[in-house]
Amino acid sequence: MCVLFAFPLFQSCQKSDAPMLHNEIKQPGTSFVKQWLDGLGQPSHPGRAEWLSSLKEGLILDGYYQEKTKSGELVIVPLNRNFKSTFNKDGDKTAFLVLNLENNRVKRSNIILFKPANPTIALSATDLAKLISDGELNRDGEYTMLGLWDKFRFSAVVKDRLVHSVSTYEVLKDRPSTASRSGQCTGWYLVTRYYDSRGNLIHTDEVLIFIECDDSGGCPPGDPYCTDASDSSDPGNPGGGSGGGGESDVCADYLGNLNFKIVSEKLSVAICKPGTNTRTKCYEWKFYVVSGGLIPMYYVSQEEAIQTFHGSYWQFKSFTHKAVAKRGMEILYSTSMTNVSAIPTLRKVGVNYYNVANMALVFSVKASLFCGDVPIVYSDGGNTSCQWSVTE
Repeated sequence: MCVLFAFPLFQSCQKSDAPMLHNEIKQPGTSFVKQWLDGLGQPSHPGRAEWLSSLKEGLILDGYYQEKTKSGELVIVPLNRNFKSTFNKDGDKTAFLVLNLENNRVKRSNIILFKPANPTIALSATDLAKLISDGELNRDGEYTMLGLWDKFRFSAVVKDRLVHSVSTYEVLKDRPSTASRSGQCTGWYLVTRYYDSRGNLIHTDEVLIFIECDDSGGCPPGDPYCTDASDSSDPGNPGGGSGGGGESDVCADYLGNLNFKIVSEKLSVAICKPGTNTRTKCYEWKFYVVSGGLIPMYYVSQEEAIQTFHGSYWQFKSFTHKAVAKRGMEILYSTSMTNVSAIPTLRKVGVNYYNVANMALVFSVKASLFCGDVPIVYSDGGNTSCQWSVTE
């Protein structure tokens, strides 16, 4: 088991930057998307050629959306029904082309399919951008992420704006269905993990999708689950989409891209119980983020303050930590937070009454990654704080 440690950090609270709309950014623009697609060339494999042609025909460039990110730009282009996917045969899912750019070069490309829980629910490019950038689950339904050439990455079901389940293709070795065949065979399973309202893993299902064997006679004739590795680009291959040939492993992608970071960003403040002379305010702020896995997850601290009115001003009477909540989406990993210590303080800044409240958190984090035969555990911990004015 590999265990990684990070040193504690201290962050001061700040508001997150608002995303910039596409009409405020001059580059790369819609022409960049066309040039990138043309740069993919003309695939020789008929499945890939058909997929690429449908992608080009499906672009809704009038719906082009772009925003700045910390590392570059995020580009989202809606797709119409001309786009064909193995994973949208009924045509009941909304499709988007998503490009992550660094220095005006495409670092990552994906297709995201969305099937709403309610047919009246629509997902716009801006909604999707909030999901990808901030992990904000603002629409209930099933999200399916595909790699280039229609390769399945994962699907996730969101209910009541919380992650209900996540499904991925994974290699599960030493299963009887795999070991019973001759030659070198790899069993691929659809693994679905179910979560409770707090993000805790409560159940796992495993369903055999297909078995990939070498060309030494590993696949018996008529075996519905078995496919030869030499023909992994077959579009009929349940795990192949419109072709393999060089697609990187999703586990390796996640291991290389995940970032664990202590932050301090204000999310919301609201009067949750109004009153003439006494009121209750509720606060939320983001204090820990796991990013780099395409859709981030993060932990939120929730606080409650009692404020009293004294003729011409409000002041803090108390400031209390209420709970820690998990937001966003965990794919191929699960995190847990323990040993949370919350220390509230009230301060008088420039006046003779308590007009500033501060919440300091000390905590430990453990992340378990579900890749490969050897589990990888990341352990982190630290402290951070957030400060609020009575007028916020």
